[in-house]
Amino acid sequence: MAIGISKVTAINSVDAGYYDVIDTVDPGLILSETAWIVEAGGKPILMRDGDTINKMVNLLIERALTEPIKMLRIHGHGKPGLQAIASGKSTKPAPLVAIGNYNFSKIQSELSRLSGYFSTNGEVHLMGCNVGEGKKGQNLLQNLANLWRVSVTAGVQTQWACSIITPVIGGMDTTSCKYSTFAFEGPTETAFPK
Repeated sequence: MAIGISKVTAINSVDAGYYDVIDTVDPGLILSETAWIVEAGGKPILMRDGDTINKMVNLLIERALTEPIKMLRIHGHGKPGLQAIASGKSTKPAPLVAIGNYNFSKIQSELSRLSGYFSTNGEVHLMGCNVGEGKKGQNLLQNLANLWRVSVTAGVQTQWACSIITPVIGGMDTTSCKYSTFAFEGPTETAFPK
């Protein structure tokens, strides 16, 4: 059964308590993800070069004081067990610009500050490619779910495949691609607090 346009609009709207963090060290994410979230009524948190997890946490807490976090989506590049927040396409980011297994012990305390700001049934989506893949992905998701006491989901394959097929700049019709800003493409892995 095909999804009608009214359902697509509802799925992709940005409601109070929905927060998007975007790694803008990759300029492509400014042109795509940011524009589409703004178009849907969102006010994304833009992470720039030199920003750290501390800044992300502080900005989320500031917003969550008026509306608890129902949905936190973190947009950026990824690989199994790693979600970039301010490192662009780097596969070996500095410790404070990504959330990963490699640095979890260093950032756990800072990330734990968000715990009390999620609504009942709040959730987190890590939108980077392959973040939830394999044991590394499952380990990261479980650590975050236990820390924040909410479900944490990530894709196990490439996300936003439109960027691979054709460039965003140069007249490409990205209308069908923008919905992947709000949803996963393909299978996911989800961890629940233990």
